[in-house]
Amino acid sequence: MWILVWGLVLLGTRLDMTRTNSRYEIFLADTQEAKRKNYQLRYRVFCAEKGWEDTSNTGNDMEFDPFDDFSAHLLARDRFSGEWVGGVRMIMLPVAYLPISRLCDIQINSKHSEPLKCAEISRLFIVPGSRDGGHSSGEIVLRLIWAAREYLMRRGLKGWYMLIQPSFERQLRRLGLDFFSCGDGVEYKGWRKPYCGDFEESFRVICDRMQASGQLSAQSYALYSGGGRVDKNALLNWHSLISDKRGTNTSFVPAAV
Repeated sequence: MWILVWGLVLLGTRLDMTRTNSRYEIFLADTQEAKRKNYQLRYRVFCAEKGWEDTSNTGNDMEFDPFDDFSAHLLARDRFSGEWVGGVRMIMLPVAYLPISRLCDIQINSKHSEPLKCAEISRLFIVPGSRDGGHSSGEIVLRLIWAAREYLMRRGLKGWYMLIQPSFERQLRRLGLDFFSCGDGVEYKGWRKPYCGDFEESFRVICDRMQASGQLSAQSYALYSGGGRVDKNALLNWHSLISDKRGTNTSFVPAAV
């Protein structure tokens, strides 16, 4: 489930996801060390800072739940400082077993998301101290959600679900993400509604805006193991994207989702 506090900052600058010299790099948490780091960062945001999650069942200042056993995790790191600045969780289960289905009566539309080949995007966060505009929080978020898309598509998943506040829905649509309502709203740490989408169609506009001039291949994420060894399934096929010169001047500064 997405738990959200977002601030919207208009910086007047275009986010270029195709830069190979980006300040931020994304890692798949494919080791126990990386997963522990992820849980510790989540504790800082969701427990110590926001007080949103119950800490009675956690230990060693880590935040986790049973759904983490069915999830993959991505972490964002600042290349300059070496500090971890954000992360996201991808829960890979049939829709009936996703956390969102515990709170909402999900209306499954196979056109937008196959019920057995889907994921719920949750625990998206930016750590304290990394949310100001000068820290390019918008780029952190875009890199995390793009890497999540690539990881899940490479593994045959077709669609995604999320439970979000109205303000976040507007911000995602402004960003270019296309998705559909799949149930009635629910009161859960604020008013939220369930949404779903298809990985290819939902991200089409974002793909267009991320396409740089000329031909360029880039990796969306690397493996935490091996000091950042590239996952062979993580290479982006930029040549398949449609160029769009409109761009966007919107950057997001999230606390946590």
